Amino acid sequence: MAVKSRTQNQDFDCKVRAQKALRKLTACGYSPHDISEQLEDRISWRTLYRWLNAEKNPKRKSDVIALEKLVTRLCK
Repeated sequence: MAVKSRTQNQDFDCKVRAQKALRKLTACGYSPHDISEQLEDRISWRTLYRWLNAEKNPKRKSDVIALEKLVTRLCK
């Protein structure tokens, strides 16, 4: 039971971090399509849109880290 709880917390953390990064990028004027292009189509624009609107949660922590790096690069 403890493992399941830890996994749920990690999923929530990735969800929050991804939404925060996407909100910052959209506030800087980037659309999900622009963000996808900046990530060299690592994540589709539709997936980014779903993450932004909490329709779906990120599965890979590495994708969230890539988004956060993009924020530091584009929104100075």
